Amino acid sequence: MYWPKSFDRENPNQVIENKILEILKEHKDYGYRRILGELRKIQ
Repeated sequence: MYWPKSFDRENPNQVIENKILEILKEHKDYGYRRILGELRKIQ
């Protein structure tokens, strides 16, 4: 079984996920296109 080994690894996308969650807190009605646009503004 390989999948239990993945629990110990760090999430490489954690920074991006945190930014997405921040955007969603401010703008609850944003879809993926608007979120992507906001992420592009930040970076």
